Amino acid sequence: MPRQRHKKAPASLLTFPATLTLRAMGHNQPGFAARILTALQSCQPALTEAALQARPSREDKYLAVSITLTVHSQAELDALYSALRGVEGLIMAV
Repeated sequence: MPRQRHKKAPASLLTFPATLTLRAMGHNQPGFAARILTALQSCQPALTEAALQARPSREDKYLAVSITLTVHSQAELDALYSALRGVEGLIMAV
């Protein structure tokens, strides 16, 4: 009978603190970038609009918002992605 192996939870590939760029993509609607910033400020209140870069798609239908920030733990990173999931108009966050 083959031995059963117990899988361990994978360790994070990141070392903290880490400076990361998160990207959120959604429909190019008025206020989309502001909603992204507000959601992220719930976890990192010191974030400002200066940390954002927004770029519309070629046909101006979608908007990609990039945010560069410093994350101090995996739990904080998970909280940031969780906050992004609640943003109206969000299609994808990476």
